[in-house]
Amino acid sequence: MRNEKTHLLFVYGTLRLGESNHGLLEGSRCAVPEACIEGTLVDTGYGYPAVRQGTGRVYGEIYEIDEETLRRIDALEDYYGPGDPRNLYERVQTTAGTDRGDIPVLAYVSDRFAGASPIPSGDWRQYRKAKTS
Repeated sequence: MRNEKTHLLFVYGTLRLGESNHGLLEGSRCAVPEACIEGTLVDTGYGYPAVRQGTGRVYGEIYEIDEETLRRIDALEDYYGPGDPRNLYERVQTTAGTDRGDIPVLAYVSDRFAGASPIPSGDWRQYRKAKTS
């Protein structure tokens, strides 16, 4: 990633370490292994979560990614550009809380999943493991 523009991306679902889409972050550096953003984590019912606007905490990780990786993640998240009606998720700038203080990050959020079940813990990995035990 030398001499390229990089971004800090907060991941909270299938992109987290050990989850099904983590391979899309290959070559990216985990900048912060434990972080949280404000919002409400929901189970979409499709095997992946979404973050909605809310006052809770959503837990995840922060990765330093390059432009190529950002394009791959945009494709995964069905993100076509700011405000595009085809977007399943919006890519937004937000603030993540970490043990080093607040950090500006990108995150994918969506209000498209009507009736999705809130995940009170705010932690997709913990929720998924509890469902399978």
